[in-house]
Parts: sequence; C-alpha cells; structure tokens
Amino acid sequence: MYSDGVRKNLLNQHPVNEHIPFGVSLELMLETQGVQVGFSGVLGGVFLTFLGFMGCEGLDQQLAQDPVLDRWEVKVSGEWLPAEVPGCIHTDLMRLGRIEDVFQGVNEGTVQWIENEDWHYRTTIIRPEGPGEWALEFQGLDTYALVMLGGDTLLVADNMHRFWRIPLERINRQMSDTLEVRFMSPITEGQRILDDAPWPIPVSNEARPMGRQTSAVTRKAMYHYGWDWAPRLATSGIWKPVQWVRTDVEWPNHQLSLTMLTQDSAIYEVQFEGGGDGVNVRLELDGDPVPVDWQSMGDGRYQLGIQQPELWWPNGMGAQPLYSLTFDQGARKRLSLNLGVRSLQWNMDADQQGQAMQCRVNGVPVQVRGANVIPPDFFPVRAKREWGRVVADAKDAHMNMLRVWGGAHYGEEAFYDLCDEHGILVWQDFMSACAMVPGDADWRENFLAEAKQQVTSASKPNELGLVVWKQRVREGMARLGLARPLWTSWSGFGPSGPGVSSVV
Repeated sequence: MYSDGVRKNLLNQHPVNEHIPFGVSLELMLETQGVQVGFSGVLGGVFLTFLGFMGCEGLDQQLAQDPVLDRWEVKVSGEWLPAEVPGCIHTDLMRLGRIEDVFQGVNEGTVQWIENEDWHYRTTIIRPEGPGEWALEFQGLDTYALVMLGGDTLLVADNMHRFWRIPLERINRQMSDTLEVRFMSPITEGQRILDDAPWPIPVSNEARPMGRQTSAVTRKAMYHYGWDWAPRLATSGIWKPVQWVRTDVEWPNHQLSLTMLTQDSAIYEVQFEGGGDGVNVRLELDGDPVPVDWQSMGDGRYQLGIQQPELWWPNGMGAQPLYSLTFDQGARKRLSLNLGVRSLQWNMDADQQGQAMQCRVNGVPVQVRGANVIPPDFFPVRAKREWGRVVADAKDAHMNMLRVWGGAHYGEEAFYDLCDEHGILVWQDFMSACAMVPGDADWRENFLAEAKQQVTSASKPNELGLVVWKQRVREGMARLGLARPLWTSWSGFGPSGPGVSSVV
C-alpha cells in the first residue's frame, strides 16, 4: 500500500488530460484473412478493460418505475403452464417437474432433446397509461425469436447479448392483448446458417464434428454448448426482464472528460450529444452536499469542478469513495451516477523487454492481482444472487482486478456496482472466446450492434471505466468497416500515445 505522501507526489507528477466518454472506447483486436474474421491478441479474444467507476444509481422516483411484464406462460406438450421471466426453458421445466435436476448424476444427457425443440412463451400485454412516448423493451432474448401480437410479427431477434425495443405505436396497431414470443431451436437455426456458410467455421469448445458446431454462428453464450467446466445445455427463453420504457425522457449520450486531476482539484468537461441546455447538477458524498463549480460552455457542453476531491483507489491501495452525481433537466428523468474520482492510464513505453503494459491509477503503478471469472451459476437468473459472494471473495483474497470471460455473457449491473464499491478493476471481454467467427456482412452488423449497445446503452451498467489504447481501437474498427465518426467518438484518445479510461 502506498502512503498518502507517495500518492500525492506521483499524482502531482502526472496531471492528466483524460477523455472519458460515457459512450465509450472499444478495443477490437481482430485479425482478418480474406472475409474471415478471427479473434486474436491478449487472452485470445476481443477485450475491453473496465474500471469500476460510475454507476446509474437511480432515476426520478416517479418515472423510474417502468411497468414490467412478469406474468408469463410457456407451452409444454401442448399445454400452457406458468413460466418464470427472467428465466429459461430448462429452469422452467425443472420447476414444473417435467425434467430432473440437470446437474444431478448423468441427467445432462437425458435433457439434450430440449435444444432441438421450439419453445413458445406468452403473456397478456398491458399498455402503459399516461403521456409520453413508450416502447416495450426486451432486455434479453435467448436467442432466435419472433415476437408476435395478433398474428403480426413485431420483432425478429437473433442475438442473446442485445436488447430490443418495439414502439408502442407499432403495438397499438393490433387489437390483440396476447403477446407471444416464439423461440426457434438454436441448433436448428444455427445449422441452417452454418450450412449456408461458404467454408467451415471451427470452434474449440463444442464437442461436435466440423460442420455441426453451430455455436460459431450464433450470438449466444458459448458455454451453453459445453466447455471444460460446463455441461452442454443450449437454453432458450426470456433471460432478462421485459418492461415498458419512456423513451422521450431518456438522457442522450453524453461524455465526461477528465481534463485535469491534482490533489487539489478535479476538472471535468461534460458534453451532451445533440445539445443539452438547462442542465443542473448536484454532488454529494456520504449523503452530504459537496460544493461544485458547474459552468455552461454552450452547445450542450459544461465544465464540472470539484475541489479537494477524495480519490478512488483499487483494493489495497486506498479507499473507494463514491460521489453521487445527479443531473437534472426539467422534463427528463433525473440521472444519478456514482462517480469515483480517479485517473487511469496505461504506460505503454518502451522498456528493456520491449514494451511496457503497466496500469496506473492516479499516477501510481498498480500491481495487478486477480482472476478469471465465469458465471457463478450456469443459469444467469440464478447467478445474479451469487455475484456478491464472488466480489467479496476477490476482495478478501487481496485481488484488485477480475476478468469477465468472453465465453459467457456480459455482467449484471450489480456485479459492476460491487466492483466499484470494493476497488475491483474489471477486464471485460466481448463474448467471442476461443472460436473463429463468420466474416459476412450480416454477422458483422449484428456484432457491432451488440458492441455499441453494450458500451453506450443506458441499460448497460453506466458504472464502467474502460482502459484501452488508441492503435487497436482504430485498427479494429476500421477493419470491421465501422465509420470513423462513430469509433472516434467511442475511442476517446488524443493524438499522443496510449490512453486513458472511459465511462459508459
């Protein structure tokens, strides 16, 4: 642990000019061979490195309670039975007594038929009351799904890692109140896509012959197809909540740029996409108001100043004070964020071994100690209650970084919040571990939509700080054909050297 004096000296020696966009930097470490796109680089995959930094703590009380659709049924052997949403077909069938516990004995082998079936869920839709523009948001559909109302197909989904929205005006065209979600077999649909591929697409995890490894073409948690630590249970279902959202009161994308940090002050620039006039701000620490210098600079740009800031440190290097930062703009929802004041940079200078890769927080080198984490339960709906134990174990073991492995799914908000609170840095993979992937335009479009959602969406944990370096951002985005203005707005790097951290 560094003394306060050492920390102060190092921080003052390294005042920062950090660009920290809320809708943030990516590193896509990609290698292309013709039209084939394969993942390569550190840890064998596309990766992000996140720092627990900012979290969406809450919204205006009245507007935050968006109606949730949680009374669902699932069709089993021609009979509609109660279902649990969020969940999946395996947890429903176990709860209904239709299959035995899949983790007991050799039951894994007796339930393989499930992956080859189509599964239908339904609910009675209750339209929201009151003014405003509404959309029905599916936060997670696993994986190939049709959302139907009155015989009309409202949505075609094909990615477990994306969320989907249907405008209320589209739903109001139908008089029916029965909303149905039809899941097609991930194996059947994946095989259809694989059969159309012009070349074999190998994967290392799926114990199937070449040409039948459908996980390579399906945007779904890859461990569902089996791994060295996991059984093969290719699930289907509504794995995240379904709820109505008021789209007209949501905040636009906005960026928080740390322009100066010393022991005496922290200066940020805040930029609201498309302009954001009339924004007010409030800052608190442990429930007590903190004086803040908030100045409008025009065109939706503001300067935020904090005097004598209490700095956020990784576990074992100091405390983790989290300020509550609240934006208010009249008709919009109030947006409250947990703000950890800190700088975070990578030292990539040349050294005796070639090139350094040293993480620095507040100018202080970090001796990274950590582990790779996989879901603490195979089924995400059951894993949610285990993340507190995972983070507590990491802290007690004196770790300061966890890697969220790229063969599963993106983390729950609660996980990142806990990392913020306990000083755990997070190295965040994209979900494409240990496999080649298709290089066609449809796959790239789907993956890039997923990537953008995961790092810019308000429903994704806003508490993440991201650490990457410029060269790979530009290289990866360019190779995928992503327009320069978009990846430039994400990357957040100045013209000199490797950078910096970003915030979703």
